[in-house]
Amino acid sequence: MRAGAVLVFALGGCRGPATPPEPDTAESRSNASIPTGQVSDVAMIAIAGGPFVDSRPGELHELAPFRLDVHEVTVAAYRACVEAGACRAQSSAWWRDEEQQEPQCNFTAEVNPRDAHPMNCVDWTNAAAYCRWAGKRLPTEWEWEWAARGRDEERHYVWGASEPDERVCWQREFIEAGTCEVASMATDVSRDGIRDLGGNVREWTDTPGEGFAEGEPGRLNRGGSWKTREESDLRVTDYYSYPVRVRLEELGFRCAAGADGSQ
Repeated sequence: MRAGAVLVFALGGCRGPATPPEPDTAESRSNASIPTGQVSDVAMIAIAGGPFVDSRPGELHELAPFRLDVHEVTVAAYRACVEAGACRAQSSAWWRDEEQQEPQCNFTAEVNPRDAHPMNCVDWTNAAAYCRWAGKRLPTEWEWEWAARGRDEERHYVWGASEPDERVCWQREFIEAGTCEVASMATDVSRDGIRDLGGNVREWTDTPGEGFAEGEPGRLNRGGSWKTREESDLRVTDYYSYPVRVRLEELGFRCAAGADGSQ
C-alpha cells in the first residue's frame, strides 16, 4: 500500500437514546442536538496531508492528515442509524420534474436488494446526522478534492488521465438503471484506494454553499453520479451547490474523521 494510505476501521458501541434531527429551519439549526456514537464499521483510509492549491479560486491550503470512508454510506448502514433514532427515514426525492420517471431512491425500512447501494435522496441535515452518530463528520470540499485528485499527483479524474469507461458508474439515466453497488466499479479508484469518488452519487460536504434563494443555507457537493452524461462533469474539480433541504436521487455522502479518528 502506498505511503499515506493506511486502512483502518472505526468500531464501537452506540450511545443512546438518540433523537432524530429536526426539519431544517433556522431554529432547528441553532438548537440542533445530534447524538454522537462510535458505531461505524465502514473501513476508512488515512490520507496524508500537505500543501494544496485548490481548483478555485486557486488559494493555498495546508491540509492536515485525515481519514475518509472507503466507499459511500450504504442503505443498510443508514437504516441502522434510522433504527437507532439518530436519522430520519428518507425514501423520496425533494425535486421531481413532471416528465421524470419515479425517482430511484434506494432506502426502504426493510432489507431490500439495494442495501449495498449508496444511500441517496438524503438531505444534508441527515447526512451530517449520520456521520455524527457514527463518530465522524462530513468532509470539507478541499479534503474531498485532495483525496480525489491523488493528493500531489493532481489527477484530472479520480483514476488518472484516461477517459471514463463502463467501469465507472455514470451515463445510466437513459437505461433507468439507478445507482451501482458501492465499490463495484474497477476504474473508479483513487490513488489511496478510495472507491466511487468519480461516479455513483455526488457527495455532500460540510463546506457552505448557496441555496436557491438569497440567504438560504446551502452546502457544496462534489463528484459525478450515475446520472452524469458529460465527461467533464466527472473531473475532480467539478462541484455543485444545493440548499441543505434538497434530496436528489443522484446525491449521497460519505464520512470523514481526523487522523486520530476524532470528529
